[in-house]
Amino acid sequence: MNTRRLFIPLISLIFIVTGATAASAQNWHKLGQKDVNFTIDHDTISTGDRNHIREIHMQVKYAPVKLRRVVINYKDGTHQEVEYLEDLTIGRDSRSITVEGTGKVIHNIDLWYETAAMTGKKAKITVYGRS
Repeated sequence: MNTRRLFIPLISLIFIVTGATAASAQNWHKLGQKDVNFTIDHDTISTGDRNHIREIHMQVKYAPVKLRRVVINYKDGTHQEVEYLEDLTIGRDSRSITVEGTGKVIHNIDLWYETAAMTGKKAKITVYGRS
């Protein structure tokens, strides 16, 4: 009987946490992506998004990337520079970057990085944002 009393609330808690995680993951939408070159250490990712974005994060596929600097260029002509020393590993999300103010429309994002051609594949960086 005691086991049953613990089991039902525990299962309920698992469903609530799983649902909350899925709901927060759904708030992110793709802003743009770029195949990054082995020899170039700077690329620009254009966004076609017209929403005010409050936060961005990145994900990498096919090869790891060492990000060194990120500049977010806004539609209003201003920009935000971020010293961003992070190694992006395949399949993992980067830490989030909070956009200055209450959110702005992003024109494009400049990335400075290092890549390793150990896998023989170019990395693909995808940028996600949420309002």
